[in-house]
Amino acid sequence: MLALLRVILLVALAQSADAAPLSAADDPRLGDLSVISIATHNYYPYYVNGEGMMSEIYLEAFEHQGISVEVKEYSVARGITEMMLHNVDAFSPGLLFIQDQQMQELVVSVPTFKIFYGWVYRGENHPDTMTDFAGTTLVTPAPIQSPTPYDRVILEKGVKQVMIDNPDRQIQMVMSGRATFASSSLLTAWIKLRELASGAIDDYGFLRFAPLDCTLTFSKTNPRTAYLKAEFEKGFNKVVEDGTYLKILQRFWGEGNVPWQVLPESIKHLGTLHFDPEKIPLPSQ
Repeated sequence: MLALLRVILLVALAQSADAAPLSAADDPRLGDLSVISIATHNYYPYYVNGEGMMSEIYLEAFEHQGISVEVKEYSVARGITEMMLHNVDAFSPGLLFIQDQQMQELVVSVPTFKIFYGWVYRGENHPDTMTDFAGTTLVTPAPIQSPTPYDRVILEKGVKQVMIDNPDRQIQMVMSGRATFASSSLLTAWIKLRELASGAIDDYGFLRFAPLDCTLTFSKTNPRTAYLKAEFEKGFNKVVEDGTYLKILQRFWGEGNVPWQVLPESIKHLGTLHFDPEKIPLPSQ
């Protein structure tokens, strides 16, 4: 009996040691826990000069927990590196761009949003109708860590991948013929095509793949991770429950125009079965 009590005590002490202290007074490595820094990439409408759809959701979620947010914009690769080096606390969109070999070093939050990932192309360049892929180019912010039906085409047919972290440039390259495909979210693609292609939008298509989870991602070795991740998930649940999450998404998708597939499980019933691209507001609206 005494041996069993000793084991229970040791387990309890171990769990207590793993719990994140609440202030730098407990552990000077923690710094100021009333502030979190998040690395993003400038990609409309999700992240735009410290604002945007997801930046706003992070701000609201952490505000519920009394934590302010510093959004720092880098390229995707630089943002991941800054997070791994503990120069920032977290990286978003997280899982979308994290490579398999990096996963063991990371801690991932609950899914924060979903994107319809796919390729923008000119009408004549649908990959199912192409017989010759010589000289074709796919522009993408970074390698997407999710299988698509065309991975074999990319590998076997020699499709060149070019990393461009700017959605305007991606779409412009497809429009000018300098790129065959542009990797994009559906929401970003329709906004940018309406802005840049104007009356010629019918000349372009969007090859939609399955919705992909995006997350906040933290370094396992950052002593601030356990506390900040836990506080974020508490605040995120509140933002979803009180309707703030849906209100923010509706500003970018349009009123009553948020696809059910991109919403968290608990509020999927509030999404639409058939979204209308024409209802998506442009940045100037």
